[in-house]
Amino acid sequence: MKKSADINDLQKKIDSFKKKEKANEKSSVSLHLSNSNTTRGFQLVIDFVSGVFIGAAIGYFLDLLFHSAPWILVVFTLLGGAAGVLNIYKATHNQNEELS
Repeated sequence: MKKSADINDLQKKIDSFKKKEKANEKSSVSLHLSNSNTTRGFQLVIDFVSGVFIGAAIGYFLDLLFHSAPWILVVFTLLGGAAGVLNIYKATHNQNEELS
């Protein structure tokens, strides 16, 4: 009888361990998704800001070249912002298509 009680105790410990392991696995998956979304958000912000800065840099150097400050700078900064918004739209649109 002692063996069967020991086996039952062992089975209960194994079941308890499996439940804890499943709970840890679920929290690990949700943490991974959270980090993935954060990473994606930072990537989108960098896409937008880099578009604005590149547009501004091109406009600044063209203004120096043509002595037309600040008009070309303003135009290219706005174009860079538009390009950044377009990049964000494309990235989120592609991501939504992958999820569906």
